Amino acid sequence: MNFSIIITTSPTNSNPDLLMISSVINSIKQNIKTDYEKKIIISCDGTDLMNENYDNFIKNLEKKYCNDNNIQIIVNVKKGHLTGNIRNSIKYVDTKYILFVQHDLLICKEVDADKIIMDMENNLNLKHVRLNKRDNIKAGWDNTKLFASEIIEENYNYIFTESWSDQNHFTTKQYYLENVLSNVEDGVFMEQVMNNICKGNHSRYGTYIFGKLNEERYIVHVDGADNRRGKLGEQCKKDREFYLNKYKN
Repeated sequence: MNFSIIITTSPTNSNPDLLMISSVINSIKQNIKTDYEKKIIISCDGTDLMNENYDNFIKNLEKKYCNDNNIQIIVNVKKGHLTGNIRNSIKYVDTKYILFVQHDLLICKEVDADKIIMDMENNLNLKHVRLNKRDNIKAGWDNTKLFASEIIEENYNYIFTESWSDQNHFTTKQYYLENVLSNVEDGVFMEQVMNNICKGNHSRYGTYIFGKLNEERYIVHVDGADNRRGKLGEQCKKDREFYLNKYKN
């Protein structure tokens, strides 16, 4: 079954340079396996104030991908943050399934999207399938009593979690319209709202982590905000240098 890919982007310190987002796009082209054409919507958020670097970033995007019929670039007329950006871009989606990708979350391992969608079609409990930016362990918002209390085994494995995350994930357009955008206002931190709502409501929100328990991460945070400090900042810097170099071509 065909699906759409939405890459959300907004102003970063790296604008107007395209290295980060083009590396994310290259990682999708290399690591997301499918028998269908990869239709990508690059969803650029709007701004409240003039931002010359960001404007030039968008112009550079349009120039770089002007001859790529599988990439569509749209720009929100206002600053909507992640929620408003998705609310704008989802109007352009004409497929049942969507892979949501953030502009600084690069996919570092191969994933067969067709098999994931087949599993979601065959098991309706799988409503929101997240690619993890850390190893598939009980940590962070996934550190709850029910973590991994169920493991679904289909073409792939899927780990039960009560946590809802806006990190790269597969779901449906209907899911977003009915369960996310109806609950979260523009400008509000989507993860915080949805993570609170999902607790105790797993049958409705169907959140699972892709892959086997303890498996190594599938996505890498190359940190568009570039504001991490300490050990996390050091790791982000190492990841950024290695993976941006790997996928820059």
